[in-house]
Order: sequence, then structure tokens, then C-alpha cells
Amino acid sequence: MKLDHVVHYVEKPAKEAAGLFQLLGFHTIAGGIHDKWGSSNSLCYFDLSYLEFLTIDDRKKALQSDNPLIQLVGNQKNEGLYQVALRTNEMNSLVERFKQKGLNVMGPFPGQRKRADGKLLEWKMLFVSHQEASYPLPFFIEWKDSDEERRRDLEEIGAILPHPNKYTHIYEVGYAVKQPTLALKQWKEWFGIDGEEYVDESFIHGKGVRLLLDDVFITFLTPKGDSEFSYTNEGPLYVSLTERFQSKVKEIMGGYYIL
Repeated sequence: MKLDHVVHYVEKPAKEAAGLFQLLGFHTIAGGIHDKWGSSNSLCYFDLSYLEFLTIDDRKKALQSDNPLIQLVGNQKNEGLYQVALRTNEMNSLVERFKQKGLNVMGPFPGQRKRADGKLLEWKMLFVSHQEASYPLPFFIEWKDSDEERRRDLEEIGAILPHPNKYTHIYEVGYAVKQPTLALKQWKEWFGIDGEEYVDESFIHGKGVRLLLDDVFITFLTPKGDSEFSYTNEGPLYVSLTERFQSKVKEIMGGYYIL
């Protein structure tokens, strides 16, 4: 299981949102239009992991869709980071595991869109919830093409390219939660993640715990009152694109990035 992408809801057209990241030295590309869901996106890749700038073009259609992610974003009044997707190639096994663990399972839901070059992209999404989770749990995605096929294709079309500002990796995704230790325990138990754990007491914005998911840290923390982070609900809070101890927090379209 790996980090696939982080969903950043934006109110402006997705192309304009991507343009703001280009001004910061990031390479971005136009994603596509999801006519069925009333949404569209732009993307910023770091190998196969990426940031998705998702906008709602038709709110009525979005709220009536059968896609829990689009429904979630369609109900938001403010821009920001709202979801995290984890990539798997064992979707069917996950469905059975989650049911055995007592999770509420929604899906898998099929997804597809045709690129401008005519290539059809296809994937499946699985959503879960649990009454003991006070924050939105991640959703799971399985692409029809293998990682190797997708990487080769994305490099050929220029989606995966070096960023002019030299950032190469999504280093960390942070969640704001009231009970960090419990959240970490839930991820390990429910999702079968056996990565290393770290007690995180040195972060200036709050104390918490970290879990290593493949090569990305998932951090759960309760921000301090004097933190630069402002949040009202539990859930995804920030994305770090570098080791945070020598970097700064930047708010971009309601989302926090450590650069």
C-alpha cells in the first residue's frame, strides 16, 4: 500500500489553481473533466504520488453523484485538503479485510476518463468509515494499469518531469486529530500497515505520532494554540515536500504546505 494522492479542494478553476503552484516552481498538468460527477482537476506529480487540485463545476450534479469523495468535496464551504488516497493492487482482498475489521465499506466504484490524446484511464475506488473514527478515513484506489505501465506513460506525456524548484518527493502528510495515538493505532489495525512508528515531540506546531507508509510519513497531531495551522475539523491538515525542520509553512488556497 502506498500514498497515491492528496485531494486539495479549490474554488477557482483547476487550471488556475495549478497555475499558482507553477509560480512556486512546480510542474503541473491539466487533469480532466469528470462530467458524470460535475468536477474537474489539475495534477502535480512526484513520481506516481501526486497532488490533485479538485474543483466542483456543477455542484448539483456533484451532490447527486454516487461518489463519496465528490459528495464530501461538494459539501465544503472552504478550500483546503480534504482527503487522502492510498494505492493498492489488492482491492478485493481489502474489501474482505475491512469487513472483518468492522469497517463500513462503500464500493468499489468504477472511475474512468478519456485523455485529450484518446487514452482511456480506468480505476476503482473503495471508501470506508468507522464509528470510532472522528476524522475522515482515507479512501483506496486501484488503477487498471500497473505502476510500471503508468510511470512509463506519464513520463512519455510529460506529466512526470523534474520540478524547477527541485522538490522531488511528498515527504509527509499530516492529519489534525484530537487523539493522535488512537488514530495511528486505527490505521495499523484496520489497514494492516506495519510501518515504523515514531513519537513526534519536536515539531513546533504540536505533539503527535508518525507512521511510515512505504516512503511517506503519515503524521497525526493536535496542533498547539499558537501554531501556524488553523483548523476547525479533524482530517488532512498539511503536506510536507521537504524535511520540515529547515522549512516554512505556507498556506495555499486553504491548504497548508511545508516547503
